Amino acid sequence: MKIGILTYHREINKGSVMQAYCLEQLLRDRWPTADVEIIDYRSSATETSDVNTLLKQSMAQLAFGHAPTQIFRHSDKKESVRRFLNNNCSISSISRTTDNLQEAIEYIQSLDYDVIFVGSDTVWSVRKNGGGPTPPNIFQLPGVDSTKIGFSVSMDQTNDGLLQNLSDEMHQYISEFDCISVRDRYTQQRLQRLGISKKRVHYMPDPTLLWDFSKHIEQPPIDLDQNTVGLEIENLFIKRKITKQLRKQGKTVLNLLGPAVRGQQSPPSNLSVGERIGVYDELDYLITNRFHGSIFTIKTTSTPFVYIEQKQKYPDNMSKVRDLYTRLGISDLIIESDGDIPNEILKTHRPIWEENQDEMQSRLTDLIREGSSTFSDLSKSLVNVSK
Repeated sequence: MKIGILTYHREINKGSVMQAYCLEQLLRDRWPTADVEIIDYRSSATETSDVNTLLKQSMAQLAFGHAPTQIFRHSDKKESVRRFLNNNCSISSISRTTDNLQEAIEYIQSLDYDVIFVGSDTVWSVRKNGGGPTPPNIFQLPGVDSTKIGFSVSMDQTNDGLLQNLSDEMHQYISEFDCISVRDRYTQQRLQRLGISKKRVHYMPDPTLLWDFSKHIEQPPIDLDQNTVGLEIENLFIKRKITKQLRKQGKTVLNLLGPAVRGQQSPPSNLSVGERIGVYDELDYLITNRFHGSIFTIKTTSTPFVYIEQKQKYPDNMSKVRDLYTRLGISDLIIESDGDIPNEILKTHRPIWEENQDEMQSRLTDLIREGSSTFSDLSKSLVNVSK
């Protein structure tokens, strides 16, 4: 049996590459005699978006009188992702970068998979300038003959107006999937609005929660003082505001996402994927707006943290991180922001983390156990896959 995984494995961030690795390992563990590989497809739109983002970040650095170091840091980060994939994952021998749906279909068909797992990540998100071309696209597998499995998929940041306009096509293609699991309730709600029966859609935690990747975590070659706060925020306005607040409190601020701003330090740009994940355990505190950054911290460290949810991105509070935090009983660790930041983030939110960490870990254990059980049950029900 030949199994393909279609996901965002070449996104330049440690979360995307680790979720792809973890899903591959889950499938190998479930079907040890199968030929399992990650399909080396990437959207042309994603390539263009990455370049445009890098240019904007570099221009912002220049505008504030800084050298455009983000270009070199991005190159190092991209290389670390490439090394991890090459050393730890099985990638299809043929690659393809295209936004032409027919070309993508022909490419997938030529690889002759018995089963294709789509996910995890936001592979069904419906928005312009997302992780792939505007749907319907190859992540809905239209016209592909293989058994189709949606695994822990998400529609995070979906434009609901655009989704409504595409509802007939999206319903047609997604309803052809043999099995569907999602990693947040908001995706399940959107699928129901498309006419996909609630009974067909199962909750499945992200693969990084289901698979133990701890052997890949490495000690980063950095020496941080005990007052170091990690700041994993992409919005430059919010980043500057929090950094200024923390510096006044005598904190060292370590930038973990995008270009650094005045008052921040940055880890070495050539860290491996494992070392980048290892940084979380070195922090006194983490302020993040990242899904996998939250998971890495919760699962592998005892570092206190808080999540910044941007109202502009999630006006209806329908974020994948909010769903995860709610399931873990830590929704009080969410700060909604349209640019405003509490004056004493550490003072107000560290006690909340301390009060809830035991319950959080207990719920995490239950979440992983239930997710593993669901995966086992779904696997057994897929007769064609199991043979």
